[in-house]
Amino acid sequence: MTDTSPNSAGPHKEDENTAPEVPPRRQTGRRSRRRADREYPIEVDRSWTGKGIAVAVMTIWIEASYQHLESLPQLPTFLMNTWSSYVPYKQVREDSDAWKHLRSVTSLLAWIYVASHEPTIAQHFGTSEQLFDAAYFGLEREAFIFLNDVLRRYQSFDKTQIQKEAADLWAELQTGVETYEFGALIYFFRANVRRDTIPVGPGIALHRVSDSWAEERFTEATKVPQNHWAVVASRTQPRAGLERFSTDSDRLRLNSEDAWLKRGLLPLRLSRPNVLLFLGAHYRVASQGYRRHPDKAFYSPDYRKWVRQRSLKVPFTRAEIRDLVALGKVLETITESPDISDQLLTTDLQELTLRTFNTVYDRTQWQDRVVDLAVILEALFAGDGEELTYKASLRAALLLGRDAEDTERVFQIAKRFYNLRSKVVHAEPGGVGAASTLLVNAWLPKDGQVLKHATRHIERASRIGQFLVGSALRSFVYLAEDPSRDPFDRARKNGAPRFVDELDRLAFSPARRRVIQAAAHSRRQLPPASTI
Repeated sequence: MTDTSPNSAGPHKEDENTAPEVPPRRQTGRRSRRRADREYPIEVDRSWTGKGIAVAVMTIWIEASYQHLESLPQLPTFLMNTWSSYVPYKQVREDSDAWKHLRSVTSLLAWIYVASHEPTIAQHFGTSEQLFDAAYFGLEREAFIFLNDVLRRYQSFDKTQIQKEAADLWAELQTGVETYEFGALIYFFRANVRRDTIPVGPGIALHRVSDSWAEERFTEATKVPQNHWAVVASRTQPRAGLERFSTDSDRLRLNSEDAWLKRGLLPLRLSRPNVLLFLGAHYRVASQGYRRHPDKAFYSPDYRKWVRQRSLKVPFTRAEIRDLVALGKVLETITESPDISDQLLTTDLQELTLRTFNTVYDRTQWQDRVVDLAVILEALFAGDGEELTYKASLRAALLLGRDAEDTERVFQIAKRFYNLRSKVVHAEPGGVGAASTLLVNAWLPKDGQVLKHATRHIERASRIGQFLVGSALRSFVYLAEDPSRDPFDRARKNGAPRFVDELDRLAFSPARRRVIQAAAHSRRQLPPASTI
């Protein structure tokens, strides 16, 4: 073994193939331990520095960990085969006996000391001058995450591979960040396209769930039917060892991931507003520098029983795919943050309407959806003054109507949707069914079947509201792409004309109306009544 005394030259140079001698931690009496319980043991040479020493002592600790775990009693084979939650590789859990033993090994203490005195690592974790300070706990956590990672990927100790992994860990710690991929299966989304990835926003994409890609991310991936998709994103965050309060950090991370993925659904919901799209459980896999255990998502084959809606059986067409890709690019341009849900205190009309529309799909009660949708419609079109229902309905019809007949139809749909909203907020149970039937009849073509009064049309009426408001908001998003146009009235000064005033003038200028509708991509046909 190489000489490690301060007067020797070998191990103090950054030679990854030279391992310093790390003797067992010296046993001392109770009083001595009480005086020095926060000092690094004398076996940790204070002159050790650099990547080479760190790789060497980490390799020694990993080897000692493998040896210790091999010496522990093994689970009987018959239990391995019958215990459904059995993990086929060893892991060291916090507060376990193995964890308590391995955290006191001198080679680990040496690695923590050397790593914390590297300037590029210390700027993130701090410098550890004694045991149990903040830098010590952060690097100790990194070490055990690294240990569990190599235990999962290497069944036996391989010195060459562990040295390479330890060198990679050193480079990862110098960055102070880790990047991982997370995502969730989208229930009720189908797409007739050949490609496997569809971009829908900044760092967000849809990915086809199939083959090895699915097996790495989902449990029982073989049961996922063909043409299923997941929304996928990547996140770069401070490393696990820098999380001072892991419980709060995990909670905030989960909330942020959920909001980010729902942000990825926004282009889909704007492209086809009447479809209810749900996210499944989240998965997390390593991307760069992320060594925590991968979390696979569970797939539920019974999801078809959740919602009975005919439009769920209709795959997205190629035109709709092009539309949602374009919407994703526009949203990336006009929104300040990729996650619109973090603008909780904003009064900005664009952020409020986009966030409210996206949260409509989280509402379990149709009454809540109707009220939220009516708020968006009024915010976009009503403006101020009197006769808000008439003005909002007329402006929506001027923007969305394709011809005279279609304009009249949209006007009636918007007006009757306001009537449904009024019955809901004024608690008129007897009028809700009638208002829903009137709305559905306004949606049906003139030569279609006229429905009679029945409360069974309520859910259908709420989906008509989703399509109306989603189509209007989609047009506003496209219009906001032009810097010279301000549909959300962000830059309007006192006395300046509003965008809704421009919509009023469209009734007197068919040519100008066609220009606005072309920019808004609003001249599209209403979906068949059978799909609502």
